[in-house]
Amino acid sequence: MAIERSSFKGEEALVLESEGLRATVLPGRGGKLASLYAKAFGRELLWQLESGSYPPLGVPPGPFSAADSNGFDDMFPTIDPCPYPGEGPLRGAAMPDHGELWSAAMAYSPAGEAGLELRADGRAFPYRFAKTVTLEPGALLIRYEAENLSDREFRCLWAAHPLFASRPGMRIEVPPECDRVVNAYGTAELGPVGAEWPYPLGSGADLSLVHLGTGLCRKYYFSNPLTAGTCALRDRDGGYSVKLSFPAGEVPYLGVWVNEGGWHGQNNVALEPAWCGMDSPAAAAVHRMEGRPLGGRERRRWHLRIEVA
Repeated sequence: MAIERSSFKGEEALVLESEGLRATVLPGRGGKLASLYAKAFGRELLWQLESGSYPPLGVPPGPFSAADSNGFDDMFPTIDPCPYPGEGPLRGAAMPDHGELWSAAMAYSPAGEAGLELRADGRAFPYRFAKTVTLEPGALLIRYEAENLSDREFRCLWAAHPLFASRPGMRIEVPPECDRVVNAYGTAELGPVGAEWPYPLGSGADLSLVHLGTGLCRKYYFSNPLTAGTCALRDRDGGYSVKLSFPAGEVPYLGVWVNEGGWHGQNNVALEPAWCGMDSPAAAAVHRMEGRPLGGRERRRWHLRIEVA
């Protein structure tokens, strides 16, 4: 695998390339995976905006906007903004929209002969976050590490936020145990936040089937912690699938975002393995979908593998 310096929409970029994939990483924007190109299928897998540049981040960064909504960002220590729900001196501190990482400038260095390590410290919260990206012929592997720099437990979440470009007839595949969902985004279709539905035939529609341009959008979590850390998007017409694998013991929840033009006219779908459910540590507590807090001085490791076949 080769790593070369480049630029992408006006941003410093690091390009990793293997026999089957080309990945473009932006260290100045939280290590965003801006592009994942599958050579065998001649296809960009991640949702792209037509704009030729990204919006300025500002100091401090503003809310996560439609112009930031592309590629693959890591969400940490929250997705939805909320007051910090834990005890101690941080209680009530503002946890920002889509977390801190997406807008962080990450330091980077080679990791072995074929990897790229990126790392950043928290701004308002005491943590250190690192990830190492490597490519295989048909897969991208990210190894993560989050370290709590304080003696108190840190109530937080990590969630993957890979926005894949939707295609007609694309289908979401999950383990059989995923048979019930909890709504995390209030809409006329799925009702208020917290509404529960059977899966896949919730609300009378097949939630596993992705459409384009319906004017709908939805976000839900599978209600129970996973025992099998796997999910996939299958494009039967295109003849390929994108499979995500992760350790369910460390990453027990799975969220799904499907945008069929209902939010800013975008058509994308995200499979979001997460430490807890419902888009924030505060909401996870309310809906009894909490993950394990990051203990005092704890260093936690996990991984995410994205396979294209």
